[in-house]
Amino acid sequence: MPIRKIPRSHSSVTGCLASDKAVGDAQYESTLERDLYTLLEFDPAVSSYEVQPVRIDYIDEEGKARHYTPDVLVHYEKRPRGESPRRPLLCEVKPVAQLAGHWREIRRKVQAARAFVGTRDWEFRVLTERHIRTPYLDNARFLLPFKRRPTDQAAEALLVDRLRELRSTDPQTLLAAVYWDPENRDLLIPSLWKLIAYGIVECDLGLPLTMTTRIWLREA
Repeated sequence: MPIRKIPRSHSSVTGCLASDKAVGDAQYESTLERDLYTLLEFDPAVSSYEVQPVRIDYIDEEGKARHYTPDVLVHYEKRPRGESPRRPLLCEVKPVAQLAGHWREIRRKVQAARAFVGTRDWEFRVLTERHIRTPYLDNARFLLPFKRRPTDQAAEALLVDRLRELRSTDPQTLLAAVYWDPENRDLLIPSLWKLIAYGIVECDLGLPLTMTTRIWLREA
């Protein structure tokens, strides 16, 4: 549960993301934090996350006692037997410009956070827009609502069966292989995006998702 409430601000975007994975409210105090939470909601490897999760005490450069609350703690799904478990990740979210302009102050917090996770079996990272705002975020933002749509089992079965025959293709070719008329093809599109959102149909989500993206069935 969050140990610090995020106040309303007139100088930055604050709010609360509708979440299926957050422990407590998924409050954010910047659009960059909001975008990170979108990635965490979409990522199947993430089981849950905690916003403003822990307080870390440290001494600043003037010798004064301070405390610092990192932005989010990410927990991961268990891996198959034989694979090493993925350790929880404590994250600080900062724009590159803010890191450059306030590094002397931020450095002490980063050092304190690294010492803190060293006493636990956690990892720590500072995440910037270079890590977060990628084509993968655009795809996650687009696909996430399809995870919450009702399942059309008949449509999904049609798509999966035909893709199994084609082995590897693209969305527009797959849809045309199921129905010749555009109206029925359009009815299948939400089901195809849902299959991709859940990873049943795979593609390279590091690239922009289009109707000509190469897709294939996940191996059983």
